[in-house]
Amino acid sequence: MITHDHIKTLLTDIENERVERTTFTKDTDKFAIAVCAFANDLHGKGTQGYLLVGAEDDGALCGLKVADELLRNLAGLRSDGNILPQPALMAGKVSFPEGDLAVVEVQPSRNTPVRYKGVPWIRVSGPDAARRTKKSCASCVKRAKSNRRHSTRRPCLHSTILELFKTEYLPKFVKPCVLKNEKRTVKQQLASLQLFDLGHDCPTVAGVLLLGKNPKQLLFGAYIHCEECRSR
Repeated sequence: MITHDHIKTLLTDIENERVERTTFTKDTDKFAIAVCAFANDLHGKGTQGYLLVGAEDDGALCGLKVADELLRNLAGLRSDGNILPQPALMAGKVSFPEGDLAVVEVQPSRNTPVRYKGVPWIRVSGPDAARRTKKSCASCVKRAKSNRRHSTRRPCLHSTILELFKTEYLPKFVKPCVLKNEKRTVKQQLASLQLFDLGHDCPTVAGVLLLGKNPKQLLFGAYIHCEECRSR
């Protein structure tokens, strides 16, 4: 979660495509639309969006006392099935002398357009969210397809698959005579198969999917998506 100083900056700045401020605590539609729009990141800046619950339009705090129920509801926006593909977000409480803030930090999605109850939303110039236009929707789809081509090659930090690769994968798929003459390190072998990122010194998403013991724990919000193929 961001720091107090960063939050103060967000409170004093004008409301824009990265910031939504509200004093309502039970307006689920408003919260979900903001999360959806932040995740779509129409302008492709790759920066987080912030929903600040407990702040007036001018940035002044309203004296809210954030309860656990509010934080659970905000965090639940991620997985209640109304926003798809699932957004990556964190919800937390930040306290000031003037009152509390419930802060939702939303990461830009690689798989756009993100929809709330079937409708994609964006942040336009200013604080208002609006239904996506055909042109902007096409832009997000194009960006998503570009990201998707390389998604399995992205590094999957804080994971390791080296031992499983040596004990399970290699003996089954590579002949012993070939292994005997192999000069490369295990990491270099994995990298040649696009299963390891040498720059980040960790497996790629493909490596975790193929050889990981618990991929769901490492791949946040991962899911299987099937699209209907239509002949032209």
